[in-house]
Amino acid sequence: MEAILLDFTELLNKRLQTFIHSFSKGYQSTGSQLHLIKFQQLNIMDCLGCTEDVFFVPNGECKCIDDLSEIYPKLKNSQTWVFALDISKNETFQKFPKVLNRLEPMFPTVLNGLTSSPQKKILSLLFSKTNDGNISSLLDVFNEFSTLYNYNFLGCVHRTNYDILELIPERIINSFGFEDDYFNLASELAAKGSLNKFLQERLQRPIIQEEFLLRDILNLIK
Repeated sequence: MEAILLDFTELLNKRLQTFIHSFSKGYQSTGSQLHLIKFQQLNIMDCLGCTEDVFFVPNGECKCIDDLSEIYPKLKNSQTWVFALDISKNETFQKFPKVLNRLEPMFPTVLNGLTSSPQKKILSLLFSKTNDGNISSLLDVFNEFSTLYNYNFLGCVHRTNYDILELIPERIINSFGFEDDYFNLASELAAKGSLNKFLQERLQRPIIQEEFLLRDILNLIK
């Protein structure tokens, strides 16, 4: 099953890049193809509104010619789209909506519950710092987007506290098993086309109840 991973996280965040790398390897371990797109490296134009033209035909072409338009064939051929978003960064909410708007020319919207495009699966990998855990509005966006194109939104995997993880020694982080869980989550997604709820819960579990106390202690000994 072909998939595309749209990575909106910072390239300099080594912890998140490690998780995304583990997910990518897990998906590819089944023999499935995965296209990893780093949006921090791309130049994305604002939507020019080509779909508002009365003569517009949703044939996969867009008036905007930029890095995103070159990715359209991969998006169209991939049965699964995975969005990796750092919701603690303002840049995410500047580029992510712009990309969603630019996807409109590719596929016809649902008409009377029917669409000529094959149904795709949507999964979001969300990351946030300790105080940025509210994802309700973002989930609304994914649900609305999936409904518009009659896609199957599998849900999200939300890993909080990555700022805490930056303070913890590597040997302790390894004991949490996050990398293995992302790997296994992706391999099962590729093999079965579904989200493993057990692994989802493991990846979303709090690393410690007293996060602020842990941060203070680690700052003292670091």
